[in-house]
Amino acid sequence: MPLHHIVLLKLKPAVPPAALAAFTHAARAMLGAIPCVRAVDVGPGLPATAHLGKGYDYGVIAVLEAAEDLPAYVAHPAHKRTMEARLEVSDDFLAFDIVSAQAP
Repeated sequence: MPLHHIVLLKLKPAVPPAALAAFTHAARAMLGAIPCVRAVDVGPGLPATAHLGKGYDYGVIAVLEAAEDLPAYVAHPAHKRTMEARLEVSDDFLAFDIVSAQAP
């Protein structure tokens, strides 16, 4: 069953657009670079619900083949590059993982 690896970021004040673009590019580049990654979505929260975000204003969702793939994903150089880029744009982050339920 697929794993949805969700990361939310609190962006630093006045993040340079180039730094945010580099982070976004690094996150998207994980698709195709890490074999177990099925999909990657990255971007800001929806303005209509931003007030519910508790300061988290940017996010990444990586869909992995299975929960068992998480250690290999975390150890992969493409993920490490994304984490390094995150340090340039974010003061704080949280990660949350959900295993997709099987279809009925």
